[in-house]
Amino acid sequence: MREYLLASHSNMARGVKDSLELIMGKQENVYTLCAYVQSDYDLESEIINFLKAHASSELIVITDLLGGSVNNEFLKLQPTFDYYLVTGLNLTLVLELVNSSNLSAKEAIDKAVLSARKALLNCAELTVSKSEDEF
Repeated sequence: MREYLLASHSNMARGVKDSLELIMGKQENVYTLCAYVQSDYDLESEIINFLKAHASSELIVITDLLGGSVNNEFLKLQPTFDYYLVTGLNLTLVLELVNSSNLSAKEAIDKAVLSARKALLNCAELTVSKSEDEF
């Protein structure tokens, strides 16, 4: 079974999961890791414990920030554990991944990354045309 871990600094991951579930309903196979919300937080231990507990699953980890401590810790542990790692956590990316369970993990990731890139826009550059009925 494919599982997803949304991992972020503070509560961003939980917020993305809440939004995902508002749109798609409860997602039993989506987990969150919200780093540094407690003062005595040990990121490495938290990640290792999660990866050990989900070792039998096909796991896609989505982190918030390339080069950030959360992503760097997952990069460091990749040789030891088997999972896919994607960075740039956003709702479009997660919606696309969760809706691509019929594809291989690599195909789903490639499709989701492309969709997320296309969804990043400066809306000031959009042209909106109104039909005559709207005047």
